[in-house]
Amino acid sequence: MRWGLVWHAGIRHHALRSVGRALASVSNSSPALRRAGFVQGVRFRHASAADHKYCIDLVRRHDRAGYLATLLLGDEELRARAWAVRGFNVEVALIRDTAQERMARRMRYQFWLDAVDMICTGSPSRHPVALCLADAVAAQPLSVRLFKEVIRARAADPTGAVAFATLDEFEDYADQTVTAVLLLLLEAGGLRTDLADRAACHVGRAVAIAAVLRAAPFLFSRGEVRIPTELLEKHVPDTRVLQEGQTSPELENLAYELGSIGNSHLETARNLTGLSSGAKLLLLPAVSAQQFLSALQRSGFDLYCPRLQRADGLLPLRMLWHSFLRTF
Repeated sequence: MRWGLVWHAGIRHHALRSVGRALASVSNSSPALRRAGFVQGVRFRHASAADHKYCIDLVRRHDRAGYLATLLLGDEELRARAWAVRGFNVEVALIRDTAQERMARRMRYQFWLDAVDMICTGSPSRHPVALCLADAVAAQPLSVRLFKEVIRARAADPTGAVAFATLDEFEDYADQTVTAVLLLLLEAGGLRTDLADRAACHVGRAVAIAAVLRAAPFLFSRGEVRIPTELLEKHVPDTRVLQEGQTSPELENLAYELGSIGNSHLETARNLTGLSSGAKLLLLPAVSAQQFLSALQRSGFDLYCPRLQRADGLLPLRMLWHSFLRTF
């Protein structure tokens, strides 16, 4: 037992040193960021240091799991490409919140469709994320189809209020948004295989399910429902329950079924044998989804449990631990 404790203490010490180095890498890049064209010694053709800092800050503010996962990438060039891909994802996702008018939203989505085409011609627009993406594409070819898939899926749901009739529709949307970004990250690392794509698909769907369950109380309060209608009608035939602002047996049954589907996706992804360690690092956001689904189970599937709405203070260490073990 004593030797076991010593061994685990040593592992924890090594893990803490590793996360310290990862965080220091970003912190210490500040002087380098002021030297135009360089981030940690990596030179870029289109983007300036300020452009890369813009991407990093954007992801840090709006995509906590993605930010932490990217910090843990050891390869500096891959990390720079990952900031660009994740920054693109955040920019497109924020359009529905930052552009209030329908026409303004349409113009913003069209801007990004045009920006992707311009990147492919080697003449990117002067937007910081577009410039960073241009450098990423120059270093490692990325699928235009996947970028446009993300944009068009978001544009088809401009207010975030579209109700999904079936679970299949919901998972199709997850594939076109969350999974597509994971596939782009795998491409950025030169790590796409049929096996990695299958894992990304399951992880993307699980991440989307965890997100919609976490947001459910807030959305219910606004009269919005993102949970598939077929599951809602099965468990909550009287939708007035959604306006009560508290849990109920019907809602708990609904959360149980959808949460179980999300957990099944994560288990399926983890059980795929032969995934490269690099691919597993890019799928680390699965850790955040698993933590939420496990917390939901511990709460008795009470979507209104206050613990579910608090940020997981241990998430950085959880993700570091999984990165050390090359698991997700």
